[in-house]
Amino acid sequence: MSKGLLIAALLYLALASAYVVKTPAFEGPDENDHWFYAWQLANSQAMPVARFTARELGRPVIDEAGLAHHPPLYYALLAGAMELAQRRDTVASQLTNPENLQSTPAGAFLWLHGADEDAPVSREIRFLRLLRLFSVVCGLVTLVATWVLARLAFPRRLAVADVAALLLATMPAFSFHHAVLDNGNLAATFAHAALVVLCAAITAKRFDVRIAIAGGLLLGLCLVTKLTTLALLPLFGVVAAIAVWNAPRRGPAAIAMLVGGVVVAAIAGWFFVRNVQLYGDLLGGAAHERVYASIRVPDGRAIEWLRVGFFPNIFTSLLGMFGNWTVPPHAALVTFGKVIAAVAACGVVFNLVKPRRDARKSVVWALVGAAGLVFLATLHFNLTFRQPQGRYLFPAIGPIAIVLAAGLVRVITPMREAMRHGAGVLFALTLIGVALLTYEKHFVPAFDRSLVRAPPRHASLVSACTARSSPPGIVLRGPDDGARLDLPPRLSWEPLQDPDARYALYVFTPAGRIYFASHEWLNLELEGDGYDVPSVLWDSLPQGEELIWNVRRIADRSRHESPHEMPTGAGRAFVRSPKP
Repeated sequence: MSKGLLIAALLYLALASAYVVKTPAFEGPDENDHWFYAWQLANSQAMPVARFTARELGRPVIDEAGLAHHPPLYYALLAGAMELAQRRDTVASQLTNPENLQSTPAGAFLWLHGADEDAPVSREIRFLRLLRLFSVVCGLVTLVATWVLARLAFPRRLAVADVAALLLATMPAFSFHHAVLDNGNLAATFAHAALVVLCAAITAKRFDVRIAIAGGLLLGLCLVTKLTTLALLPLFGVVAAIAVWNAPRRGPAAIAMLVGGVVVAAIAGWFFVRNVQLYGDLLGGAAHERVYASIRVPDGRAIEWLRVGFFPNIFTSLLGMFGNWTVPPHAALVTFGKVIAAVAACGVVFNLVKPRRDARKSVVWALVGAAGLVFLATLHFNLTFRQPQGRYLFPAIGPIAIVLAAGLVRVITPMREAMRHGAGVLFALTLIGVALLTYEKHFVPAFDRSLVRAPPRHASLVSACTARSSPPGIVLRGPDDGARLDLPPRLSWEPLQDPDARYALYVFTPAGRIYFASHEWLNLELEGDGYDVPSVLWDSLPQGEELIWNVRRIADRSRHESPHEMPTGAGRAFVRSPKP
């Protein structure tokens, strides 16, 4: 490992870990939906379906998820972690920030935040941060893969690999997005691993079954992680076709190409078949459009949107858009990024006008092709939906960084050695300084949780929602255990002596499948001795299946109470019978 790569890796780990700790719960892009998908897999042992489709598919509404159109691999890994940590009964709870997107300091927040995120943070918040560390690891692997790709493309210019790694390590958006839950992080890692296999094969001028299986495996894993990686399929197909055409024996090479395709289909094909069965098309596009109809580009306005919305924002967001797209990068960061891009562009032009013989052109063009295809796919998506998000370019962020690094290195190459060394050190220190200042002076103040304090009993995550106590801390009164009910009942219990006690009510199966959490999902702080089940909740429960209802005193997070310490009932079974 080169010293440059080691410095970049350590710097990235420090920055990404800092973002893990300082980013409030679920304030990353769609982070609550990423959690909910994984939780659905862990809690119900089944994949969710897209919003607005459950009833027509004969599924309960609780089976819907906002990101159900995404492939499941990333979420399955998180669900496995929930199972291992015995957290499948930990539910998310969000209180919408009424000032979201307003021109106030609190406007950066999507949610209100409680004392469970104050030091010492709750065990649930610690678990969320543990899951976020998986994203950090994904980013580290992507960074290392970028360095390897640069070495394959520019074997005689080690500086290109070091600069590319440093660019990623100091890119605020890269560190931030790899500090929150996001399936795109794992997809980018698989994409870069697949590109390493592809470029290594180009370098070795070898294409056989083993390479085809490795490439097919990684491409398949890409596709069952996030569909943004579909953009890379044409590149792999073209390179494989060229390899077959140039092979001394085309027969074995063609068989290898076929094997690679079979591997991709074997790993990812089932997901596209499922989309057809559920939603009527391979990509689940119809279901996706129903969920995100509010951000569709108006008919006939696509070109205008690209001009005033997409192009001005796509690369800006690649620098450092924070929160749920609520905090834009500082103007100084944008200016700095434009200067780097302009200098790098000059170097790229120099490389094209007076090419040096220290690059593997076929590898370079493969990387340029990857970057171009991913950008075109993002552009195509924005013809329908207003989503100028730089993270959609992450499947090719390494190739983008390598092209920029090659341009920057070319600019300083004509300098004398001492001057070149000094310029390199100054540039590296400037990158590091800008990254640190962006975090400390721009990000941290913007996400000061004291700006959006939640009520004392609120927590972003609540665990042990299916816990039952024997002997019970709260005595349940009615209905009788094992009752068969055809109408919405009144669930009653004996209240605690504490007049300030508030109660949360849960409905779940004996296996732990949660169907209702009153406080966490509806922000209901129940008082007194009972709760009249509303018809809308009753109608959402499955018929003919044994269910458990239970109550628990709500923990006061301002006093760092834990739900595990709260009095709870023993739980009572009931069955919702069909109406006569």
